[in-house]
Amino acid sequence: MKNHFLNRTVIQILIPLYLYSFLFQYIWEMVQMPLYSDMSFSSLQSWIACAKAAVGDAHIAAFMWLTGTLVYQDLWWFKQVTFLKTLIIVIIGTGITVFLELHALRTGRWEYSALMPVVPLLEVGIVPLLQMTLLPLLIFHVVAKKGTRGH
Repeated sequence: MKNHFLNRTVIQILIPLYLYSFLFQYIWEMVQMPLYSDMSFSSLQSWIACAKAAVGDAHIAAFMWLTGTLVYQDLWWFKQVTFLKTLIIVIIGTGITVFLELHALRTGRWEYSALMPVVPLLEVGIVPLLQMTLLPLLIFHVVAKKGTRGH
């Protein structure tokens, strides 16, 4: 019985987490499109690339949730916002973003346009860095308020 409850609770969290994450991240990806070379609103390939990126971003949000769950031993750890919980999200978001952006830039997966502001010491775009530090905070807040009414 406890296993069934645990599985149901995880699903109650992960489905809204993925849905809200994909929605917010896709919008962000589309808005930042001009900051990347060879991305155009008129190109279906650009829209698809943004959707793929938003799916990856949703996986990152799930990884953040899993990390918090393991640290706090609580599936609903994100419902009570604290400085330390916010710091966990920001550290994970920053670390993953710096790694992914540097890897993608070095391997030619994407390139910044002249419009992208870059963090000097990190050599990564400030917009994707803000994306993976600010949006997860919003996503966890929305999931806590709207996606978990039964808890």
